[in-house]
Amino acid sequence: MENAEGFSKRIQMSTLNQRLRNGETILLDGAVGMELQQSGIPMDSEAWCAAAILSHPDVIRDIHAQYINLGVDVIITNTFSSARYALEAAKLGEETVKINTKAVELAQQARDANSTGKPVFIAGSISTFRLVGDGFTKIPISEAAAFAHFSEQAKVLAEAGVDLIVLEMMMDTTFAPRCVEAAIATGLPIWIGFSTAVDADGTTIKLRAGKEASSFREDLTAFTSLNCDVATIMHTTPDITDRSLPILKKHWQGPFGAYPHATDNFTINDRDFENILQPDQVTNLAARWISEGAQIIGTCCG
Repeated sequence: MENAEGFSKRIQMSTLNQRLRNGETILLDGAVGMELQQSGIPMDSEAWCAAAILSHPDVIRDIHAQYINLGVDVIITNTFSSARYALEAAKLGEETVKINTKAVELAQQARDANSTGKPVFIAGSISTFRLVGDGFTKIPISEAAAFAHFSEQAKVLAEAGVDLIVLEMMMDTTFAPRCVEAAIATGLPIWIGFSTAVDADGTTIKLRAGKEASSFREDLTAFTSLNCDVATIMHTTPDITDRSLPILKKHWQGPFGAYPHATDNFTINDRDFENILQPDQVTNLAARWISEGAQIIGTCCG
């Protein structure tokens, strides 16, 4: 039997879904990892921002609170790099459940302390961090093992109380579909974020770590049967987002949006703050994308 909390969460998600059906714009938050870096928090060389959940929880909670006070509808947990395989590389594997659970608690605490009556939803983040070409050394792992780690993380996030799952930087057709399958098993709404790039030919838009000579339109077929609720172009530069959104709009059935980053020149130690987008630039981009049908708008690094 569904408890009162579960019933309330289902009603709230129904409200969010109705807003999407009504064509309203939903605001996602911005970067958490880069905000931690800008605050001077050291990033772990293996698990990037995940270790900060244990070392600097107050800073993470404050970042969430700032986004809530700016009026966002959805905040994303600091679990982008918190799957077991990444934490094991950082010698934090035994803390996997604790880290993911704590990340959700920090988001919940920020929401509870800064509630103004407007519903704020918590999205649990899962990614294929370090499994594909994402700027970090790849961790060798089988699809089966990756699926097991994705499934564990998704289950922990769901049990901790997230309202939905957001899949960040889905940029290949090997590990990303396994990530989607693991998330769908929770029964929660799934918002998928595709990261795209220009192929070597200089003209074709493709998934950032997609197969050579593939195209984004072709790559999307690997996901169309997986029944995600929302799709975005995520962790992609604005110029490539501009070129990717029309493809997504044409070939994706359902709400779509954008969650761009400012530059690809970003590593764990070198923060490319010179190329940070200014508020008026982001405003202009968002206004254009909304006019083209995008309903979900957020920003990431920079």
